[in-house]
Amino acid sequence: MPKHIVVTGAAGNLGSHLIPELVAEGYRVTAADLAEPRNDLPEGVEFRVANLLVIATLESLLEGADLVVHCASVHPWKDYTDTEYLDINVKGTWNLYSAASQLGIPGVVLTSSICAVTCATIPPADWPVPDDYPGVPADIYSFTKQAQETIARRFAVHGNVRTIALRPPAFMPLSPIESVHRMLGAWCPVETIVSAHMAAIRVMTGNEKPLVNLTPYEAFNIGHALPYGPGDVGELVDGQQPGLVLAKKYYPEAADWLSETGFQTAWMPGNFDVSAIRDKLGWKAPVTFMDAFRSITGN
Repeated sequence: MPKHIVVTGAAGNLGSHLIPELVAEGYRVTAADLAEPRNDLPEGVEFRVANLLVIATLESLLEGADLVVHCASVHPWKDYTDTEYLDINVKGTWNLYSAASQLGIPGVVLTSSICAVTCATIPPADWPVPDDYPGVPADIYSFTKQAQETIARRFAVHGNVRTIALRPPAFMPLSPIESVHRMLGAWCPVETIVSAHMAAIRVMTGNEKPLVNLTPYEAFNIGHALPYGPGDVGELVDGQQPGLVLAKKYYPEAADWLSETGFQTAWMPGNFDVSAIRDKLGWKAPVTFMDAFRSITGN
């Protein structure tokens, strides 16, 4: 019998791209969200309207699941109130883990964020930023992402619910040119984020083995590796962001195109180390900046 996966946030950018991949690999999927799916769901996927603040709804939703993929969150690329951040990201996550623990569901793949480390400026001397960097939340969104991970750790230790938490950079939809520009900083195409989730899901459902024994709670920075380091501090814009000079240093093939298309800077609170997920799960980003550059230019 195929493993049954419940995906929260199924109508969002990540959930809507992830579900077809799960179905293609033979998983049975229940999709859950407050909003209707943006696209037609693959055949066989059940959609459930689910409010994470209603425990009874969650218990009904999660009954019989082998794994939960918790993508549901609100993000700062849209406007939300502090109450919405706390209710959906924190209270909703606590309720989900509480229900999973009560029902004996063994695991969750949690969509966290690099902002769980911090979205504030990280000194280049600390680059690349490791998974265990002691960051302080810079805003309420960052706080809620740290809180989600704290909840996950609590239930891994005391509730018998294992977690792999994945910390993507930004991955909101952008135009093709802006997408390539933003890959010079803390942004990835959603396909990269889906790929990392699929790697974690295969391990959590026993379809693949990790390269090393995992602890009940693991958290990984994810994304494509960037080359910047402490020695580049003099070439960063405003002491922090990679700009055209730094892009030309590491990607000379793309220098003329970047100039012609108006690249100036790419948002990047820090250069995050993405080696741990490679070393433990064998995953690395399927698309690098140069892959995206060659794809858009035909070079």
